[in-house]
Amino acid sequence: MEVDLRNIFLIFALFVYSANFVDAVQSTDVFEEDYLADDHPVKSILDEIFLSSRVLKSIGSLIKAGFEIKSGPNRGVIVAAHPEIPGFLIKTYTDDYSEVKDELIPFLGRIKGSLLCRNEIKDMPHFKCPRKWIYTLPDRVLQRKKKGFRRSRRGIRKYVLVVEDMEIEDKKTNLACWKTCFNEEILRDLHQVITNLSLKDVVPWNLVFCKDGRIAFVDTKRYHLRANYKDLSPYLSPEMQL
Repeated sequence: MEVDLRNIFLIFALFVYSANFVDAVQSTDVFEEDYLADDHPVKSILDEIFLSSRVLKSIGSLIKAGFEIKSGPNRGVIVAAHPEIPGFLIKTYTDDYSEVKDELIPFLGRIKGSLLCRNEIKDMPHFKCPRKWIYTLPDRVLQRKKKGFRRSRRGIRKYVLVVEDMEIEDKKTNLACWKTCFNEEILRDLHQVITNLSLKDVVPWNLVFCKDGRIAFVDTKRYHLRANYKDLSPYLSPEMQL
C-alpha cells in the first residue's frame, strides 16, 4: 500500500495547529475572581448605564449611552470609555456583530492572558498589564422583555469585559517612542516575556507606551503560540532591531 507523505504531513500540521489553537483560545474554566465583584466601584454604575437602554445594540447605541469609542471595531471588538467610570474601559461586541456567538470564551482568554503576563512582568518595572473582569449585564436586560428591547438576529450580548485604563499615549507618540525609547534592558526583558508566554502579535498597537513612562501589554489574548520576534523589528530603531 502506497503512503502519501504529503497527507501525513498535512494531518500532523493540522494536529499541531489545533493543539496550539485550543491552548491559546483558551480554557473555558471560569473562576469567581474572573467576574466583576458586586462591591467593585464601577459595578453599580455599569448596572445603571446598561439598564437605561439597549446599550450594546450597535455602535450608535453605545455612543448614545455616553460611551466614547477609543478603538475598533477590530474583529468585532470595541474599546470604549465612559465618564462615569474613570480609570476603566470596556471591551465589547455589539448585538449586531454576528461572527462571535459566545463572547464569554474570548473574554476568558483575555483574562487568562493578562494574568499570565502580570505574573511574568512583576519584577520588570518598565512594563505593566491591566487587570480584567467579566461584567454580566443585569437580568432585566437579558430577559429581553422590556419595551424597546427587541430580539436581534444574534440575541442580546450577556457579557462585557471591564479593564483598567492604562492611559496610553496616542498613536503618533507611541510609534515615536518605539523608535527612541527602547534600550537593551527593556528588549531583553521583552524577549523573556515573549519567549516564556509564547506571545503573538507583540506590535505597537498591543504593546503601548503610557503617560507614566511605562509600557503596557494591552492585548495578550494570543499566548502559548509560536512567538514571532520579527514583527518587532520594523518599528524599532536600527540599533535596536533584532
